[in-house]
Order: sequence, then C-alpha cells, then structure tokens
Amino acid sequence: MEIDGKRVPKDKKEAYSDTWDNVYPITTGEHTLTVTYRMAGHYTQPTKIMFDAKANINYQLDFATDIGTAWFSKNSYVDFWIKDKATEKPVTEVVQTAPPPEPRVISYPIIINN
Repeated sequence: MEIDGKRVPKDKKEAYSDTWDNVYPITTGEHTLTVTYRMAGHYTQPTKIMFDAKANINYQLDFATDIGTAWFSKNSYVDFWIKDKATEKPVTEVVQTAPPPEPRVISYPIIINN
C-alpha cells in the first residue's frame, strides 16, 4: 500500500490488490513498507515491515497465510517478509498480521415492487 509513507502508484482503474506483481524502484538505505493482504473479500489489517535495501539487489515481498481456509478463526494470519530474489533468502524477520477482530457487516438493499 505504501513505501516510506507514500501511496504505491497505481492506475486510476486498478485496485491496490491489482498491484501485487508491479516492480517499484527504491533507493539504497532503510525503507518502511505498509502492506496488507486482500483476496476474494478476505483482508488483513495494514502492517509495517522495515528493511535496509542494498545496491544492485532485487527484493520481493513474500507471504504465507491460512486465510481462506480458516476465515475468522482464532488462528487466521498472514506472515509477510522480504527476500533477496537472487538467493531466495529472507532479508527481514517475519511480520504477522491478521483479519480485523470482528467481521464486517454487509447489508444489501431489498426492493419490493408492488
């Protein structure tokens, strides 16, 4: 969602969930990413992950989750980490986030024609 507090650029038509495979150039040094998981109506709270970017290295944000198999269970989670794409090794600790504590209330209008 954000890199160093700035919203990730996207086309006006696309949702942030459509940007998962975009490449974002960054400078060397410390960076903070604000990330969230969204898939088929499932989502998590935004969380921050920090890392120190080195020159000439390509990084990838990775994740693991049980959301979608245990929706709203006590153990639903998403783990995020950043890895070096060349070595496939993590360069950060795992940061865990979860769905909001309460399900969203969704209401639908009902139209009755006489």
